[in-house]
Amino acid sequence: DNEVPGFQCRVSPTGARTFFLYYRTRNGQERRPKIGTFGDLTVDQAREIAREWRRRIAHGDDPSQDKKDARVAPTVQDLGGRYMREQAPRKKPRSAAEDQRLWKLHILPQLGTRTVADVRARDVEELHTAMRSRPGAANRTLALLSKACNLAERWGWRPTGTNPCRGVDRYPENRRRRYLTQDEAKCLGRMLLDFEAEGRSERRFAGMARLLYLTGARLREIMNARWEWIDWESARLRLPNSKTGEKEIVLPLPTVSVLQTLYDERSEGAPWVIRGSDPQRGIWRAPRKPGVGSLAPRGSRTYGCTFSVTASRA
Repeated sequence: DNEVPGFQCRVSPTGARTFFLYYRTRNGQERRPKIGTFGDLTVDQAREIAREWRRRIAHGDDPSQDKKDARVAPTVQDLGGRYMREQAPRKKPRSAAEDQRLWKLHILPQLGTRTVADVRARDVEELHTAMRSRPGAANRTLALLSKACNLAERWGWRPTGTNPCRGVDRYPENRRRRYLTQDEAKCLGRMLLDFEAEGRSERRFAGMARLLYLTGARLREIMNARWEWIDWESARLRLPNSKTGEKEIVLPLPTVSVLQTLYDERSEGAPWVIRGSDPQRGIWRAPRKPGVGSLAPRGSRTYGCTFSVTASRA
């Protein structure tokens, strides 16, 4: 071509016409990437693309290498895999499992085949909007994808400062705060007394329920508690690694009484406050067998209240 240096048209024996651009990189390597075919592009359109490529080459770019990179560009599925391999192990097991669930159920079905660099804010908004009936899950998915895109920028999979999750508004979430009424508390107390009368394993379960009620702790904070974490003198349960990190739970006098009962019934060397049928395992840590086992539900009882409790064979 007389107008754009290196702009060429190759004519095959069948008459097909294909546009190319010949150039050399700054280190002297020859390149001849394809621009397109005549019919899909006019000569003027192909020439304008060639001009644009020449401008980029003058600034040190390599259009031919860019095209090769695009063919092997990592997808969102690749991003999810690398995130779970490298980032998830730094989180707590339950958080990592939740991240994996969000990738599998929400992100990958909608965006998995897209290249990471091509994901736009509109794509993220569509994903977020599709989950509007579950605002909490939608917001967690958005936060997870945003973190992954920040990592993609660090790994060179996206240009810096292009996170498509920025500017996508989260849904408002109504924090639920629910306390037992006096009637419900009395009902719970009667139910736990009935449990305790049925046997030793039921007394352990009732003890766990009382500790939850009296302390307001999270379920797994009590389920995973060990005797060595209890400071009897100051009436504190010192959790080395709760959901929010290191934490202390004040133990009111009735709670100390419940713990003392559980301590008196403990097996020698059992580390767990709420132990399972195996003294060395917590209440939900006993091995499970199909249809049997310490985790199989034994029955659910409702005592005329708005809640029910299922006994465990642990």
